[in-house]
Amino acid sequence: MSSSLSMEKHYSLTNYSALHVSGERSVQFLQGQATSNLLVDFKKKETLFCDEKGFVIAKATIFNEKDLIIVTKTSTIKFLQNHLERFVKFYKCGLSVAEIGVHGIENKGCFNINLGKKIGGLPQEDWDLEKLLSFDYDIDGEDSAKLRYFEIGYDPKKYISFDKGCYTGQELIARYNFLSKKNKSLYIFKDLQNEEIKKIRLDHEKIIFTKVIKGNTYSQYSIKKRGPDIKSLNLAANQ
Repeated sequence: MSSSLSMEKHYSLTNYSALHVSGERSVQFLQGQATSNLLVDFKKKETLFCDEKGFVIAKATIFNEKDLIIVTKTSTIKFLQNHLERFVKFYKCGLSVAEIGVHGIENKGCFNINLGKKIGGLPQEDWDLEKLLSFDYDIDGEDSAKLRYFEIGYDPKKYISFDKGCYTGQELIARYNFLSKKNKSLYIFKDLQNEEIKKIRLDHEKIIFTKVIKGNTYSQYSIKKRGPDIKSLNLAANQ
């Protein structure tokens, strides 16, 4: 077995669903909604779908099969479907929800979702935790359209094309990327105590979200680079 294959981790993913997009203009339809460029030859593309204010509705993987297949968290599928249905009629495309089997592979910090179930892989919670600590978390329905890509920590080089034409949310996404001051960093803390939470919030730092995974509470904050002293806190990851 090669060294690269031996380093791979395989995950059995159970809480993902799919939207099937059919029709001759399906690529053009999604090109106007996805943050990545779909007007290139591709078999699989990582992307974000955002609303007009640049808030992330869903993080997804698009597979270019007979139809286009959008795979995203099951809890976000309805939000994404409602968003896309506003535009699909202009392209005369079909749009339908389908259950689908997928599995995840992680290799050297890179995460990939693939079609087909994986029997005996690592559990979904391990996948969620690894992605969270890598600032690549696939957002849930409770976070849909509430956070912008930089608050979650998504790598714009991976998910966003700044050379493509217009898409929903483009103006605000580009404005942040090119004009905003990058004076904050993202930190994830594990099992913060109440007094520790008060300490961070007294310094007017912003909590992004809190997730309970495998019995532990992970809290992601956006903190000024010259902000509060966090050395005594249980830091799980920072970006």
